[in-house]
Amino acid sequence: GERTFLASGRDLEPRCRRTVALLQVRHPRSVLRSVNGANGGRGWDFSYHGVRAWDWVPRRLRALWPRLSRVAQGLLWWNSFCLLAEAQLGPASVAWRMEDIFYAYEPRPVVEMLQLATGVSGAGPPERVAAALRRAVPYNSHASSRAVLEVWDDLFDAARAVANETLRAAEEEALKVAHALALRYGYTTRRRRR
Repeated sequence: GERTFLASGRDLEPRCRRTVALLQVRHPRSVLRSVNGANGGRGWDFSYHGVRAWDWVPRRLRALWPRLSRVAQGLLWWNSFCLLAEAQLGPASVAWRMEDIFYAYEPRPVVEMLQLATGVSGAGPPERVAAALRRAVPYNSHASSRAVLEVWDDLFDAARAVANETLRAAEEEALKVAHALALRYGYTTRRRRR
């Protein structure tokens, strides 16, 4: 069949449908903390070695990118990455939440990943993997930068306060998609404070 290519020549054919894809997700509100707290508090610039975040968001939102809040930009980047990665996942693929590995010491994703790796017949008993994970020291440089972990209520309130109707709709859409994906990945944070 035909293949789709980007202007830069990157092949978009989902070849990993025939191989193993690994998807690690992170809570979107934690991603927002990184957006604001990375680079010594200067935040993300959304461009890394020629890969620009706005090239991967839906085309109708790309033109709005410079006018969107950093929250909307961060969530659009996260949403796009997750949805594009999900499109590549085949039946032999593994998806997991990074918090399960690095904070809950859940061995299942690591065991599955090692069992899928070429040349690895088994990862050993899950208890052994869990013990090794407990010895690892969780490190989150963005959390240690004192950047705020915002709550859904405040994020939605800020989006609703945007005066321009087109921008407001884009901001709210980014939040709604991120919230829905967070729930799909098993994050149980509420949208509204109780």
